[in-house]
Amino acid sequence: MDETVAEPYISKMCCPDICAEKSTETENLHDRFVTRTNEKSRDCETFEKVDSNGRSCVCETCGKTISDRKNLKSHLCVHKNEKPFSCDVCGKAFRLNGHLKFHLLIHTKEKPYVCEVCNTAFTHINTFKNHLLIHSKEKPHSCELCCKAFSLKSSLNCHLLTHTKEKPHSCEVCGKSFYTSSNLRRHLFIHTNEKSHVCEVCGRVFANKSTLKTHFRLFKQI
Repeated sequence: MDETVAEPYISKMCCPDICAEKSTETENLHDRFVTRTNEKSRDCETFEKVDSNGRSCVCETCGKTISDRKNLKSHLCVHKNEKPFSCDVCGKAFRLNGHLKFHLLIHTKEKPYVCEVCNTAFTHINTFKNHLLIHSKEKPHSCELCCKAFSLKSSLNCHLLTHTKEKPHSCEVCGKSFYTSSNLRRHLFIHTNEKSHVCEVCGRVFANKSTLKTHFRLFKQI
């Protein structure tokens, strides 16, 4: 009895504008691509990504090349503004199921990532990794204009606005503009007369004074 063996998925590149040739070998297609690495060819800038059935994996809306058809389908939700995954607790909707799972940790109060240095616990691994940089004293993100270094890329991005003088966050009450959304949030307390625990350095708001003190102590080490 003959058994049909499914052909394994093979990612291919094609050059539709020049020769329409497809190949999985780096030596073919006139050396115009590298497979499986998402690395663009050094010569041909007109290639597009296709799956094993020859279907394009390029978003027709923004031109972005996606790794496969499944991820392309998820990417298209961005343009359609579709959010099919909803939280049963608060009703907030998300584009990807992974984002929903990420959000659910807020409701469960679960903080599985604990710092071995100061015992601070975190809900998400990315926040945890950023926190570890504070203890390591590493500052891998440097400003190309003034060479000032930062532990976090987000801190560098905020710093860069001081060079461009751009203040994209505006108060709807008085029209005053700010470099960061956190500074805007801190400013809004002036209008609401709401008393809260706000970091004077970054504008982050905390539920209680003790949490603010812990944050400020760590923030000074950045």
